[in-house]
Amino acid sequence: NQWISEEAPPELMARWLAKNGTPGDLVYTAQWGDSAPLLWFAPQLRSLVALDPTFLFAADPALFSAYAATITGADPDPISTIKSRFQARFVTIWKVPPFASLSTAARQDPRAQLVFEDQHYEVFELSGP
Repeated sequence: NQWISEEAPPELMARWLAKNGTPGDLVYTAQWGDSAPLLWFAPQLRSLVALDPTFLFAADPALFSAYAATITGADPDPISTIKSRFQARFVTIWKVPPFASLSTAARQDPRAQLVFEDQHYEVFELSGP
């Protein structure tokens, strides 16, 4: 199975978070599907949009809009939004074009420290106000 092996990209990211996160830490996943490996490999952590973005939209349309804006580049300060609206300690970003604006914003923001990177993922730890 390509998703359950030592080489599976989401597994490496999720195992890193399992080892380095504190129980109860919230992980903001830019790609909602990345919540699944976190639920499996790092069940002590919390993640956003774990089932499907539709459920977030149904529960809180304004929060869904904030989530979408941070991913698409529509939010001028996505790190502030992720910290204040979602109260996340970590941000996972899949290295594909739809998430490039969030990656650029995180790399340029001193409150976001790159703590894990491989050819598929970046994980940033957020700090400060």
